[in-house]
Formats: sequence, structure tokens, C-alpha cells
Amino acid sequence: MSLKTNPQTKVELDLFAQEAMKQLHSNSMLLSGNGIPTENNSFSFDNFINVSGKVNSGVGVYCGYKQYDLYIEAKWNNGVGKWKGKNGVWYMEKVEGKKDFFGNQYTGARKDIIAESNRYSKFGRISFGVSTFISIYQGYKAFDAGDGQGVIKAGADVIVGIIATWGGPVGWAISGIYMFLDLAGAFDPRYTKCVSPYANNPHVHLRDKTYVKPPLIPTYLPRRMPSAPANNAVFRQGYKRY
Repeated sequence: MSLKTNPQTKVELDLFAQEAMKQLHSNSMLLSGNGIPTENNSFSFDNFINVSGKVNSGVGVYCGYKQYDLYIEAKWNNGVGKWKGKNGVWYMEKVEGKKDFFGNQYTGARKDIIAESNRYSKFGRISFGVSTFISIYQGYKAFDAGDGQGVIKAGADVIVGIIATWGGPVGWAISGIYMFLDLAGAFDPRYTKCVSPYANNPHVHLRDKTYVKPPLIPTYLPRRMPSAPANNAVFRQGYKRY
């Protein structure tokens, strides 16, 4: 029987196809809302911004490491600045009662090492500016999409950047820990949310631990192979993990 001779079947198929498309769209929106990508495109502008932000964070952490590995200001070292010579030894910048040491052929000139540290500090400030711009963009996109966690994450990125830029060696250490947690996905919504993206979808039935033991054939019925008598089917209710 063809569809031309049975228009009712054609209408039913059309309705079924429309319902299937609605369901696919609903699942796609549900997954996207929970931070799970559903598109096949592996590149987008938002992905580029996300990767650029992580790379920029790494650059900032490296600049902070080089800055404080060469020179530590007096306010971060009990009122006495110290610098690291080329021989790997730390020297105090100014010590009361002692003659100032400006470096030699083995340590390098003190002013040159401090100048190099200041260059890394300047690069770190530039990195902070770029990171702030990226975080503001990501926060705006998250706010426009109604993603409260994304807005909080963008604000936290800016705050950690401020701590890293003006917080001295301790601030740099905090930013480094934050960066590694971010790269590990500790702040990713798909890991922080404990509710399954399918939990609110009435068309998706989650698997649980409900088990129904199949009934055995009673002993009074004929069978090819003998078996021991057993009870009827056993139903044991399970539970779902979202």
C-alpha cells in the first residue's frame, strides 16, 4: 500500500517526523545549556577566545615567575630588596651597616638584572590587560545567555588577575594554582553541575539499578533439562544517579 492510496499514513509519518525534530532540538538545547558541546564544528570565535585566554594566562604566570626569580622588591621581603645574580646566588639590595654591592663579572650588574625583572613585570601587566578584555567579553556572552556561573567565572578571572599583578610573589602563587585548576577543568560547568542534562527530559529514560529476576519454569511443567525448584520472579527497586 503506497502513501498516495493511504493519505492518513502520510499524515501520521509527517507528524512523527515533526515530533522527532522537536525532540532532537530539545536535546541539543538541553545539552548546550549544561555546557556539553553538540556542534560538529571544532572551531569557533568563542573557542578561539577561550584558548587565547588560557594561553595568555600561561604567559602571565611565566612572566611573574621570571620577574620574582630575578628581583624581589623590599615591600615583599621584610623591607629589604634582593636580586639574583647570574651565578644563582641571591644578594641583598641595601643592608644597613654594609657597603652596597652592585655586582661584578660573575653576578652581572645589579641594575641590569633589576631592569630585566621590570621588563617581565611590564609584560605581565600587558598580559593582565589582555586577560581582562577576554574576561569581560566572556562575562558579557555568559550574561547574555543567562549563564550565571559563566559570569561568576569571568569575574573571578579578573580578581585573580588583579591579585597576580599587584599581589607580589604570594599573588603570583595564587594565580598559578588558579590557572592549573582552570586548565584541569575544575571550573567547567559540565563537572560542577551534579544534575544530569537528561534529568528533566521526559523522553529520556535513565538507566538505574532496578532488576527483575526472570521467572523460572515451574517444576510441574515438562522440560528438557531437569532443574531445582525455585520461587517466582523477584522485583528489586533500584535508584537513579543524576
